[in-house]
Amino acid sequence: MAERDLYWLVYWDGHKHHVGPHRAETRQLAVRHGLEHVPDMTLLAVISDEMNLTVPQMLELAEVLPPPGPPLMRPPE
Repeated sequence: MAERDLYWLVYWDGHKHHVGPHRAETRQLAVRHGLEHVPDMTLLAVISDEMNLTVPQMLELAEVLPPPGPPLMRPPE
């Protein structure tokens, strides 16, 4: 079994941000999990734990990154 890295998924529920951990073999699999398994929130960012960011830094970064995932999987703006 391949090693699973830790990623932080940053979501927006329409009122506040949520940040949660997810282990995945690749960033793409973490993005897929975030898009498919939490449909009631908008996935804003998938951040590798290797970046060593604090939660406030993750939230700040999530505001300037392009939405994760291929354009066809993104919710309409």
